[in-house]
Amino acid sequence: RFANSDRFQFLPWDKDVTFREIDRDAFASFEGQHLFQTAMQFRELRDAYVEALQRCAAIASETDASGRGWLEREVSRHAGQIREAAHADEKKAFSNERFEQEVTWMLTFARQRAGQIERQVGR
Repeated sequence: RFANSDRFQFLPWDKDVTFREIDRDAFASFEGQHLFQTAMQFRELRDAYVEALQRCAAIASETDASGRGWLEREVSRHAGQIREAAHADEKKAFSNERFEQEVTWMLTFARQRAGQIERQVGR
């Protein structure tokens, strides 16, 4: 995030498996990730990374009156927006059952990942 601003620059990373491992170590598998490895050598950058993880976990698990966390609500909202079109798509690569299985997985991830991060980096 840019200093004194609410704007940020997104650095894409691991787009294909970002939501696959609920218990993935927040510091694991950075071999070959020169930018990240270099940044983690500086205490202030490592602390900023940990603080960002903690903030993200707090936001993701922030519950509403229904008791569901923000990330869980977002997964449900997005799935609801595309469900009808996804089911109706005759050229999709996967079945409707597979779509629903993936939504279920994403909901599970949304419910559990923040807790994993909090355990890994402390709170």
